[in-house]
Amino acid sequence: MLKAVVGNTTELDPFSNAALVDCYDGGDAEEDREPYGKLPMMSDLHSISIPFPPTKEGKAELLASGVAGRNGALVGGWDTRLASMAGELGPGDACSFAPHPNKSVRVLYKGEGRAWAVVVDDKQGNQALISLAGKEGFTVLVHGHAMKVDKEGFAVCSSNGKNSISVTDSEIALTGNVAIGIPGIPGATLGVGTAGQWSVLGVIPVFNPKTGG
Repeated sequence: MLKAVVGNTTELDPFSNAALVDCYDGGDAEEDREPYGKLPMMSDLHSISIPFPPTKEGKAELLASGVAGRNGALVGGWDTRLASMAGELGPGDACSFAPHPNKSVRVLYKGEGRAWAVVVDDKQGNQALISLAGKEGFTVLVHGHAMKVDKEGFAVCSSNGKNSISVTDSEIALTGNVAIGIPGIPGATLGVGTAGQWSVLGVIPVFNPKTGG
């Protein structure tokens, strides 16, 4: 028989080092809670998770099952604070994530798009993304800076879009300002305009203040 309980604080079993979740049955108010004991988390063989204690925004509801020789075990559950993450999924998709109310770290598996993505949000709401898709290739986005690799080649672009490098089988294209040598030294910056302006980049002379040449 399965029973729905609420996961509260978690500690480690001193003998097995397994996660033991202190559970209770009943309402959200402290006076309505009935202790249900400390039960081990038993989900699957390849992952371990520890539920976040209840807050005013929600709670982790777990399924407790009777186990011979034990008070019971937790065999599944969900967190009401994370239910909105299903909005990122479509038919045939899946998601795994850190069970924290801030929903800041998640891995998406998109079946229809044949894609996999890791998404991380910082405290300011900035998002970092790593994705791998069968058609679009490999993409990294961090604070607006982008790197992409696909069947045409690879490209790197700054967050303001003014500086970029693109490499294909036929050419290397540079846009923006390219610094050669040590930043801050006069003459160590080469301005590059539109792609194709430099058809061949050989040895580009840069003023060296130590040698005068």
